[in-house]
Formats: sequence, C-alpha cells, structure tokens
Amino acid sequence: MSFDGSLSVAQVVELDLIFLRRAFRGRYLIIDQKCGILGRDILNYITLLLDGPRLNWDEKKDE
Repeated sequence: MSFDGSLSVAQVVELDLIFLRRAFRGRYLIIDQKCGILGRDILNYITLLLDGPRLNWDEKKDE
C-alpha cells in the first residue's frame, strides 16, 4: 500500500545490491520506473550530500 492508500503489486527479489562501492544483501522490491527509493537499511550506512538547485547528489567522503 502506498502513502496515498492505493494498492499495487511489485516483484520481490533477493540480491546483493552494490551502491557507492558498498554491498547490501537483502530482499528488495522491483518496480518498472526510471528511479526508485533508498530505504533506511541503506541510508543508515552512507552520508549523502543533496544539492537541490543543481539537481545533483554525491557521497560525503570521510575527512
């Protein structure tokens, strides 16, 4: 169920997802869209810098 209450069906796969040189193993929903949503299980391990005006994002490097 989505945020607006509508229902949809999505395929579930178990995979190793590589994102920003890190591997995340788990169950993920696959949708037929150009972009997706990163969940808290991934966001807890990375720091992203979001630049809204430039429509850009990047990983914050450890200093």
